[in-house]
Amino acid sequence: MSGKFPYKEFRKGQEEVAENVRETVENGEVLLLEAPTGFGKTAAVIEGLERGGAEKVLWVVRTINQIDPVLRELRRFRVSYTYVFSARRSCPLVEGSDIPVEDFWMNCRHLRSQARCSFYFNTMEASIEYLQSLLDNYKGYTTTETASLLAKMDGLCPFFSLLRLAGHSKYVVATYPYLFKWDLFTHVLDIGDYSDLAIVVDEVHSILSIHSIYEYKITVDVVERSLDEARTYTDDVSLVERLESFHRMLQQKASGITPGIYPMDKAQIIEILGDPEQLAYTAEAVREVILEERYRAAGLQGVMKIVSGLTKLATWLETLSMESSKLYIEWDGEDPPGFVATPMDPAEIASPIIQGAQSAILMSGTLPPGNMVRDFLGVERSATVVDVDAMYGPVMPPENRYTILGIDVSTRYSERGPFTYKVYAGYITSIITGLPGAKLVVYPSYDVLYSIIERIDRGDNDIVETKKTSIAEVVRKLEDRKDIVIHSVAGGKLVEGVEYVDENGRSILKTVVIVGVPYPQPTPYTQDYIDALAKRIGPRKAREYAYHINASIKVRQALGRAIRSREDKAVYFLLDHRYNNRKLRSFLKTRIDEMVTYNKITFPVIIEKARKHIETEA
Repeated sequence: MSGKFPYKEFRKGQEEVAENVRETVENGEVLLLEAPTGFGKTAAVIEGLERGGAEKVLWVVRTINQIDPVLRELRRFRVSYTYVFSARRSCPLVEGSDIPVEDFWMNCRHLRSQARCSFYFNTMEASIEYLQSLLDNYKGYTTTETASLLAKMDGLCPFFSLLRLAGHSKYVVATYPYLFKWDLFTHVLDIGDYSDLAIVVDEVHSILSIHSIYEYKITVDVVERSLDEARTYTDDVSLVERLESFHRMLQQKASGITPGIYPMDKAQIIEILGDPEQLAYTAEAVREVILEERYRAAGLQGVMKIVSGLTKLATWLETLSMESSKLYIEWDGEDPPGFVATPMDPAEIASPIIQGAQSAILMSGTLPPGNMVRDFLGVERSATVVDVDAMYGPVMPPENRYTILGIDVSTRYSERGPFTYKVYAGYITSIITGLPGAKLVVYPSYDVLYSIIERIDRGDNDIVETKKTSIAEVVRKLEDRKDIVIHSVAGGKLVEGVEYVDENGRSILKTVVIVGVPYPQPTPYTQDYIDALAKRIGPRKAREYAYHINASIKVRQALGRAIRSREDKAVYFLLDHRYNNRKLRSFLKTRIDEMVTYNKITFPVIIEKARKHIETEA
């Protein structure tokens, strides 16, 4: 033992996982770890890293909220740590602003280079010992609360205070971009080469779409703003002409389209706009002039809120120039059409990092089969796969779940229509009115969600997810209502961005309803994604990843929201006959207890069984 394990004893399988981690670090390999919530995988992995003598650990998580649980375990192990998350979100000069991240960094760099930010100056004057003492003093607060205190109580820049500690801490906990975005890792985080790091990627199922962190969208108004800046602040006639040509092209593409997503020729646009580095250089020069003008007129607050069209356009062009990037025009029928540049192959982002690290622990509660993850991410180095439930027995008692399959409905495109939506509404209404506790209803898309809920009588405080739904708003509502109904979209912020637990860590969700199978829509984007994967792993595997694996992960994530401890009990409704497919069921790892059809005479019997399951003590 390391002598540091902070608990009286190991849970079943924890010490074995710690040994797997130790061997991974010592041998410079990769570990693919699947362990559900409640197993204690964070503690087991830290124990293994300590046993293996990891010198420097970069631990990345998907969201800011996921940093805090890792920090709690690191404190228990009494190891040195710091954490890094969005500088924009923690900066006291842009509080409440939604300024784009690329604009924020440009503005921030200007103020720092001109010695105009007192928060940054104070931070760089402070000693490491002083910064460490503040972090220790604030350990009872959350990451975001600590950031606010560093600024308001100590006059320091929260981001750079925590960042300065990175070079003096064994563990650095950060959000995904600080590992997977090259510029942020090398120029901002700056803690050494990948080859010096043991990396831990938490919620690794999310990096199956890691290419999306590079996805970037512009609209016609961004080009119009860029044109104004080029005409006003440069004498580059060629640039103005190219932007005018680009503007005409986008206006033509945007006129007369119907809602949907459509491919565009990226080569033509790269030819028009020219070298991405040259555009970025021009954008930076223009911004410097604008910054000086704004500083004289409005001071620090005015500078930090500058938004530049050329900066946004240059960032977009850089993304478009990536090897696997594709370009689309998309329109939802409401907001202005967007022109989306995105790399299609996750391996283009993840493979160099995982291959180059000293060692890598990739873990999740919903890991796809290990060999599939390796194929998908382009991992060629030696790897060990550990499935805790399969190897050491179920962490959560299987009898705590009661799963009901509705075999008379489907959201398959050929089966959608008023009659199907009416049957779904009947199912959901019976479940909402017949069962106690909070319910999570998960739909495959916004279109299906809106088509069904218009047929349901909803409570005043029930939550219906939209693209603009605020997680903070949802959390506030949860504090007041324990019988709330949340209507959400698979893979959306309300499925993976919120913990539905009480003060004791028990889930408040008693029922999860999965409406349909959340397969991706058959758009040009989906086909390009499959084609990009097929170049490396073949068309059969590519389609399996894009459809079955993608859908099963979203469903497993949703179901997992309801059982967060061994005492939690929940009822699952899988409302689509396709869940009877052998392959899909094998990926879901879910036993079916009942198969039903919606009938006003027989379905109440199922509801009564479900009620008894929920109300029986675990």
